[in-house]
Amino acid sequence: MTQSNIIPLGVSPGRKMYALLKLFKQGFFALEERKNLSLRDSSSDWIRCAHQSIGVCNRKTNDSTDRVLYMSSSSRRKYFKRSLNLMESLMGSRDQFSLSNGEFRISGKGDEGTDILSSDQIKGEYYFPFAFYENNELKGGAYLNFKSIGDSKQVEHLSSKGITEFHTGGCFFGSTMVGIDQFGKEHSLTNPHYQIPDNVTIVSIVAQPDLHPDEVLTRESLKNFVVLLKCLAKDGQPILNYHLPEDNYLLYALNWYAHGALSDNAFHEYVAHVRQRSADMRTFLSELADAQGITVVYRSSLESLNFRSYDSHRFLAELVSDYGLSGVSDLTLPDKLLPLFKDRLLFCGSSEAKTLWHEALNTECESIKHFNSLLDLNYIDYSASLALSVVSSEDSRVCSLLPLQEAPVVHFYKKLFANSLPNKELLYIQWLPPFLVHIEDFQERAFYISDYLDLLSEVSLTFFIRECFMLTASQVDLRSDLNVNYESFLKSIIA
Repeated sequence: MTQSNIIPLGVSPGRKMYALLKLFKQGFFALEERKNLSLRDSSSDWIRCAHQSIGVCNRKTNDSTDRVLYMSSSSRRKYFKRSLNLMESLMGSRDQFSLSNGEFRISGKGDEGTDILSSDQIKGEYYFPFAFYENNELKGGAYLNFKSIGDSKQVEHLSSKGITEFHTGGCFFGSTMVGIDQFGKEHSLTNPHYQIPDNVTIVSIVAQPDLHPDEVLTRESLKNFVVLLKCLAKDGQPILNYHLPEDNYLLYALNWYAHGALSDNAFHEYVAHVRQRSADMRTFLSELADAQGITVVYRSSLESLNFRSYDSHRFLAELVSDYGLSGVSDLTLPDKLLPLFKDRLLFCGSSEAKTLWHEALNTECESIKHFNSLLDLNYIDYSASLALSVVSSEDSRVCSLLPLQEAPVVHFYKKLFANSLPNKELLYIQWLPPFLVHIEDFQERAFYISDYLDLLSEVSLTFFIRECFMLTASQVDLRSDLNVNYESFLKSIIA
């Protein structure tokens, strides 16, 4: 990777570290921290994402400074050849990729002069730069990795077998919502790895009104990918199956409530915040769909749990009624709730969803804790909802469009559902997010950023994200008259 000048943001009062943004000409910017701005760290030529080191993997070079090399091993050559074979099947070429659909066009490159990116840890993932056009006007771009899952027949060209339905999703809040316990201490309510300590009860909720950087990234990426959707879509009419995690967040609340970690008041506040953020996202998606001619469908395998009431007090009362409980006190018995929810998933709802949950709950999977908690149902839903998009589509080709950090969604789809859907093809497009976090404490994900929110609020993340998508596109479109290049981006920041 090629590093630019770093851009200092300031000093974090809590961490006593310099916060800075580091730019890469391929179209990425990373939040980092250092004790001294004059020091250059050893990983400065890399981007880090989802605990993976990603660097340039040019086909023509054997330069040891690249460290991720096409020529470094026979296994890498094999995987790279496999990637090129798939691109040839999908787009008819192994080094110049192009696809048009009316006024929409995408172009990509995989030739020897192109900065192809690859993971140091996963040999089979190669990311090619793409540019997106509408009426020959450059609109955006991204580094994309294509994979095909299922349907063992020859993969068909995208122009002869387009895609009707796409599947994606996004999370809420990040670190902008916390719980306050009886001692006044803050606790994360969105980090799935955080355990609320025993003998602690959350008594109130604090949620910031502004979007978290991860939510900004989600929305800007959806805008960026409109051209991609319309270009790949059969007849140019894409259906976007969006996984809105409203039910998932409510499962979190019910899990804490059942274990006594949420007071009644905190539960009601939490539900209200989740409902409002979900409504805001629906409004955004509705406006995007109306403006771009996209059909949005909300897809969740948890629908049969029937979390329907928007009033948090009625929400609990309806659960008591729907599940035949004796009273709200029964909702504080986690061992009683779990089998009730399992039965609802297995025996209610659509036939497709019931079949998928039977498949999931009867599959041995070491990574899932034998479905012994409400949160295990939540984790499986992300992959089950993708499977629901696949199995519900009349067309046999569905496309998943998810960033690298959401790779577990497809991983568990393959483990739990793919074998039962041999005649369904899932085209999996994995993209590299332009906004990265090179800080281990936040698990290298924008979703977990907390200490730098005030500093980042002074930066136009929307502008940075859009410009980085365009910088990636400029790896493909080399026209000199384009006002999209590394130097102009730097000048605009300095100005």
